[in-house]
Amino acid sequence: MENLDSEIVQLVREHMKNGKQITDEKWQNRLDEITAAYKILQAEANEPQDLPHKIPIDESLPEWEIRVIACNESVNKSLHPKVHLNIGEHRVELNAEKLSDLRYSVAQLLHRMQHYS
Repeated sequence: MENLDSEIVQLVREHMKNGKQITDEKWQNRLDEITAAYKILQAEANEPQDLPHKIPIDESLPEWEIRVIACNESVNKSLHPKVHLNIGEHRVELNAEKLSDLRYSVAQLLHRMQHYS
């Protein structure tokens, strides 16, 4: 990190902290340096780089919730439920079919455990 400009490192730290987009035109031609600083700071924070979809769990969120998408821009009606579950330190999104598969698998497991105990 010693070969990176300290001003860029500070800029990236602020971006990571507050989530604001870097819009100043003076940084446009230094995108490679900004990307390198971001990767280094992300590695230091022990955030996995290969899981961009991973969202830290907000403790104020419920353990599970069901959201129904009533409509969106591409379809007039959709009504597809999405289930969000906290499993350990991960938040998982399932559609109705996958939730049904999960429920069935858990029921099988519980039945087997009851049978063997």
